[in-house]
Amino acid sequence: MKKNTYFGSLLMLMFFLSSCSNVLYTSLDVLRPAKVTFSPTANRLLIVDNTTKQPDDYGHRTQLFNEKAKNVSIATDSLPFFCIEAMADELAGKDFFKVITIHDKNLNTVKDFFSIRNLQFDSVNSLCDRFDTDVILTLDRVKVNDKIDEYYLEDNAVFYVTLEARYETRWSIYYPERTTFESATFRDTVYWDAQAKRKNIALSDLPKRSDALIDGAMYAGRRSVGRFIPYWDKVDRYFYTSNNKYLSAGIDSATVRNWNGAIQNWKKIVNSKKSYQLKGKAANNIAIAYEVMGDIKNALKYSEIAVNYSMKSLFMDIKTSVAIVAYFDELTRRNAEIELLDKQLGD
Repeated sequence: MKKNTYFGSLLMLMFFLSSCSNVLYTSLDVLRPAKVTFSPTANRLLIVDNTTKQPDDYGHRTQLFNEKAKNVSIATDSLPFFCIEAMADELAGKDFFKVITIHDKNLNTVKDFFSIRNLQFDSVNSLCDRFDTDVILTLDRVKVNDKIDEYYLEDNAVFYVTLEARYETRWSIYYPERTTFESATFRDTVYWDAQAKRKNIALSDLPKRSDALIDGAMYAGRRSVGRFIPYWDKVDRYFYTSNNKYLSAGIDSATVRNWNGAIQNWKKIVNSKKSYQLKGKAANNIAIAYEVMGDIKNALKYSEIAVNYSMKSLFMDIKTSVAIVAYFDELTRRNAEIELLDKQLGD
C-alpha cells in the first residue's frame, strides 16, 4: 500500500474564508478511517464472487395509484458482477493496493439465497497460491428490495412516481494461513422519481427497472470502497471574530495561513483577564488553527479550554456554546480515528 501519499495529502487543505455575521469559516479535507482494517502487509488483492442468485420473484414490488400492491419478477443475477466491477474500478483509482485481480468465476455452489457459504481454509490458501495474492475479498451477497410507488398530487395535478432500491451487500476478508476471517455488511439506498400530467407518462419517465437495479448495484460497489480504505471527507471549521484587536489580528493572520501568528494573537486573549465569552471563542479558534497544522493534541487541549470557558460564561449564547462542545466532540473522534488510520496505513 502507498501510505505516505495519504498523510502527505492530509495537509493539502482548502482555505476559503467567508464572513457570516461574527463568524468566519474554512473548509478542509480530513482523512477518515475505513470501517474495515486490512493488514498493512496486504498489497495484492483478489476479489471473488461468492454470491448466490437472488430469486427473480423476491424483493420487487409495485404500488400503483388506486391499485393493490403486487410482487413482480425481475432477473437480478448480473448484480454481483456489476457490483464487483464497479468496486474494483473505483478501488484501482485509490492507489491503495499494488495489484487488484477479479476471479472470473463464481465460487458459491450453494443454491439457497438466504444461506452464506464461507470459503474454507484450504480454498483460501489454494486461491492465494494460484493468483499470487496475499488477501482475498469475497462478495457473499447482494440483496435488493425495490419498490415503485405512484401518487397523485392534487395541488399540482400531476402523477408522481418513485423507484426506491435498498441494497444489502455482505463482504468477507480472508488471508492465507489464517483460519479466521472478517465480514462486514453494508446498506445503500438509491432513489429515482418522475412526474407528469398523465399517469403512463410519469411511469415511462422512470429508468427501465432492470437497468436501474444494475446502476444501483454499481453505486453500492463504488460506495463500499470508502468503507474498506481510508477516504477524504470535507468539513467546515468556524472561527469567531469581534472588534477585539487580538481576535481580529488573529483572523488577519489566518487568512494568509500564518497559523503561528494567529495562535499567538489569540493566546493573548486566553491568557488575559478578558471575559469568559471572549476567552472561549479565542481558545476555540486556537484549537482550529492547531488542527489545520496537524497538531491534534494541542487542538484537543484548547478545545477543552474553550468548552470550560463557555460553561463559565454567563453571556455566551446557546448556539455558540453548543457549537464549541460539538467541535470538542469532533476532535475527540478525530484523535481516535488517527490512531486507527495509523494501523490501516501501516505507519
